[in-house]
Amino acid sequence: ELEQSIKLGMLQRAFVSAAMAFVKSTNPFFHYSIAGDPTTGEPPHMAFPFFAGMNRVVATPPGQPPPPLGVAIEESAESMKNRAKGRPPFEWNTQDTYTFALWSAYTDFLSWKVLNLPGIRPFALQSVLG
Repeated sequence: ELEQSIKLGMLQRAFVSAAMAFVKSTNPFFHYSIAGDPTTGEPPHMAFPFFAGMNRVVATPPGQPPPPLGVAIEESAESMKNRAKGRPPFEWNTQDTYTFALWSAYTDFLSWKVLNLPGIRPFALQSVLG
């Protein structure tokens, strides 16, 4: 969420709109508003349920070792099925340790850039997110 709208040129707005529409096509729970809505007070934002945006979500009960990092993280088929339907993967609590994995062919999180979008040159996330 941003406090105020980002000033985008016509071409930039078209690219950002295309990128957001592409993201929405790959994540049906994704919601965004580039300019916000001054009539309702809705600010510019991007949002989705946290668990729906992760590639893997694993809960480890107390006393058990969490999945090691740096290798494939295994998630139960039931958890993945729940997340695909927009439901939480399990009951959240304060005792379990949670492991989340996120990867994307369209975002380089180390350089904070969007890339590999069809017909769109790579651009810095900062130019969109402020």
